[in-house]
Amino acid sequence: MESATWLDQVNNRKYNGLYWSTAARTNLLPGTMLSSSRGTDPLNNNSGFRSDAYTQLVSAATSETDPARRKQIYSQINDLLLDEVFFMAMSPAPPTLLARSVVHGITASSLGGFGFTDAWLEG
Repeated sequence: MESATWLDQVNNRKYNGLYWSTAARTNLLPGTMLSSSRGTDPLNNNSGFRSDAYTQLVSAATSETDPARRKQIYSQINDLLLDEVFFMAMSPAPPTLLARSVVHGITASSLGGFGFTDAWLEG
């Protein structure tokens, strides 16, 4: 399907069924992902799902600074998502890298790749 046709079907909820789409993992906090993704946005998601409780929880998740309180909010969001099931998240396999034992300092990136800023070779 051409992009324009597909976007019209998905964004205007004209399809009858299920669609699969990837999402960038650029969000470091779950609250940001929930409020900015078309799949999970509490105000305008592709499923047409609306819930005052969900909207309030996502808003709280994006503004709460206390880690302990954020953890409680995430738990409540998790329960709501399991009960309401308006979208299904699929988890990809994490990136894998094989290197010789003399390679050090390569880190996994939140974007699904690798960071080489601190990489170095031994001896």
